[in-house]
Amino acid sequence: VRVEGSGDDDDAGGTVSYSWLQNDEEVEMTISLSKKAAGTGKRANKNMVKVVFQSQKIAVRYDSEVILEMKLYSKLDVDGCTWTLDGDDLVVTCEKASEGEIWPRLEL
Repeated sequence: VRVEGSGDDDDAGGTVSYSWLQNDEEVEMTISLSKKAAGTGKRANKNMVKVVFQSQKIAVRYDSEVILEMKLYSKLDVDGCTWTLDGDDLVVTCEKASEGEIWPRLEL
């Protein structure tokens, strides 16, 4: 089963675009950093990215600025969460705490 969605988070002081998909075991978010990186005239820099995983919350900072902070629909296995940078896209992959659970939405 693959469920996809997209959205914007303006609670963090600006709009950041993201998309997400899931399967039985994990949730993957792709967050565009192109607007943040454009201010520097360069591509997104992995050294400026900080992602904090909590059991039911994720927070993303770029250049010390919170760009996404979200309470999630269900719990994560924080030890199974990671992120990578693909060009100007931040790809966040998180293992679900309850394998087999399909989330109807990303946010609580």
